[in-house]
Parts: sequence; structure tokens; C-alpha cells
Amino acid sequence: MQDGKLVEIASRELSDPIEPIRHVSTEYDETVAGWLQRFEFEVVHIRHLAWHSLNLPQLAKLAGCTVVFSFHDFYTICPSIKLLQDDGVFYGGDLQQLTGEVTPELWKPDTMPPAGMGWIRFWRERFDRALSCCDAFVTTSDSARARLLAGLPAIEPARFSSSRMAAISLNCCGFGRCPDMGSRSAFWCRAI
Repeated sequence: MQDGKLVEIASRELSDPIEPIRHVSTEYDETVAGWLQRFEFEVVHIRHLAWHSLNLPQLAKLAGCTVVFSFHDFYTICPSIKLLQDDGVFYGGDLQQLTGEVTPELWKPDTMPPAGMGWIRFWRERFDRALSCCDAFVTTSDSARARLLAGLPAIEPARFSSSRMAAISLNCCGFGRCPDMGSRSAFWCRAI
């Protein structure tokens, strides 16, 4: 932050963008690991993993950072993000209620296989592993927290807050200093 505004301190366009089947990139991982080492961030706040490598939380932990993940939708448990089937029916994240497939909302339809129960299980397993090293989790409602915990069993409930105020205060974090964190530096992960 500089004069109360987020300031970009580094950026890079990947030669091969992240894609949803692998959801990792050696180029991304090497770039971010270099930034984490170069800028010596103490806190990494990850707002979303779409278009990011699933290795991001682990890279931040390996760099000695405190890692906070905030949930703003249900992307980590379903590529539809709103837990809707193709027919528009809300299945709520309960795979026993899923009667068909879902449509990925953040990726082009031809970038992943049909998103039925098997693919969603695989999707969740990868996100569960990726997020298990985070130090803290936050979302804005108890019902969202309950759905996410049901779909991501590696997350320890004691590390997961459902406070609207906690989510709001985390949103101030960006590249640089965060006003309510004193001198701690933070890295805010955002893909555009």
C-alpha cells in the first residue's frame, strides 16, 4: 500500500496460462517462489485459486509466510462456483443430490472433462490437499463455512472463521503493508 492504495510491485504474463485440468504451472510456481523470496512477505492472503497454481499455498508456507485463504464462492468444491447443476437446480454441494453435471463458470467449457460426480470428487481432493497447509480460513457466513467444510475435510474447523468482519479486514491486504497489521507485509494473490 502506498498512500492508502494498492500498488502493484510485480507482474508477469505466463507463456502457458494455468488451465483447470492440471491447475498448476512450473513457470507460475517458479515466478511466485521468486517473488516470495525477493519481497520477504510475512502474510499471504489468497482470495481465490482460479487462474493460480494449486501449489500457491504450499509455496507461501515454504517461504515462511502465514497463509490465509478467504472463500468468496464455492470454487474449491465445485467448478460451477454456485453449486448449480446444468439444469440450474441448486445441489448445494451434496454429491448425493447431484443428478447430472455442472457447468464450469470460470473456464471455457472445452477446457475440462464433463463435470459430473467423479470429476467433482477429483476437483475437491486436489483443493483439499492444496489448502490443507493454510494457517487460517475465512468466509462471510456460517452456512457457507458448513458447506465448505463438508466438501474439504482436510480443513480443521478450528482454523476456519465465518465472520463478516474478519473477511472485510482481510480484504485490505494487498501487495505491501496492510494498515491493520502494523509493520507486517502481505502478499495479496490476484490474477487478471
